[in-house]
Amino acid sequence: MLLTVNSVMRILACLVCILIYSNLFSQNNYADSLNKVYPSSNDTSKVKILLKLSAVSETNNSDLAFKLADSGLTIAKRISFLKGIGWCYSRMGSCLTTSGKYDNAIDYLHRSIKIFESIKDRKDLINALNTLAKPQCYSCYNTSEFNLLNNKF
Repeated sequence: MLLTVNSVMRILACLVCILIYSNLFSQNNYADSLNKVYPSSNDTSKVKILLKLSAVSETNNSDLAFKLADSGLTIAKRISFLKGIGWCYSRMGSCLTTSGKYDNAIDYLHRSIKIFESIKDRKDLINALNTLAKPQCYSCYNTSEFNLLNNKF
């Protein structure tokens, strides 16, 4: 059987659609699985679950993602889970960056950096510094000084 270019393109289009939809459903299944495990988890695990749910929902709903990370922060503070507090601040900064609130994002990311420095966690410190680069760059582009310089050239 000889396949024409049209039939090959149709098959490829179908495969792409299947891959896209399966990825969307797998994220929903992942979030559903985390929600099922949450009630029976200990407090440290609850912080981690809330952070994962925040990460999954950030692209579609950064406000919800922020609230989930904030809930994790409340638990992390209550149990003095310093690494979790740093993770929550970093996640909240990321959510604020996604929603365009760069100054607030920078504030939360600086909080996470201070915590990671205090507990000597190099890996998470590097991740927080990397996350900090984006809102700092975007906030530079929104200043009147940048606009003046940009208009001169």
